[in-house]
Amino acid sequence: MVHFIAFIFSFMDIIHLESVDSTNNYIKRLVRKSASESLFVVAAQQTNGRGSGERTFLSEIGGLYLSFLMTVSTLPEDTIPITKSAAGAVFESLSSVYPELEFKIKPRNDIYLNGKKLCGILTEMIGQKVIIGVGINVNNSSFPDAINATSLSIENKCTQDLSIVEQSVIASLSSLYRCWPDVSRYDEIYDANLI
Repeated sequence: MVHFIAFIFSFMDIIHLESVDSTNNYIKRLVRKSASESLFVVAAQQTNGRGSGERTFLSEIGGLYLSFLMTVSTLPEDTIPITKSAAGAVFESLSSVYPELEFKIKPRNDIYLNGKKLCGILTEMIGQKVIIGVGINVNNSSFPDAINATSLSIENKCTQDLSIVEQSVIASLSSLYRCWPDVSRYDEIYDANLI
């Protein structure tokens, strides 16, 4: 089942999915079929979540799995600067919801909390279009021993409101898009909060 929701602060469509192979892949399929310029895709679960370097990203129910499509006229030669700015935007969104927690950015696409991975970011380019994929462990309760990860619910010792985290991330990424290519504010956030 797919739901389309337009939040006032984002000025664009948001597609909610119960399950998908990958939110980034879903957007790629949309781009091939239509002329979409900007939208968000959010899934409750990914069956084939991807991280950087073709690594898998564990995406069980309880986390926030989101991809953002934006079309821009000015693009860098690769995804590194975009990933950096996106990490700054996601860091800002998490810090606004949880000002009491000390998040850190591990170059260049992970956000850590208390020494453990909380969030991963995967950025891809298709022509003049950018796809920013974000996976955040929100209410995930456990992880394989081989993965050094945590979640917001584990750190706060209670279930978190997933919708608040989602809305905050969407607001920050929407702001990043509106500012493009002048994203120095997000780059400064990134540089100031590195591990």
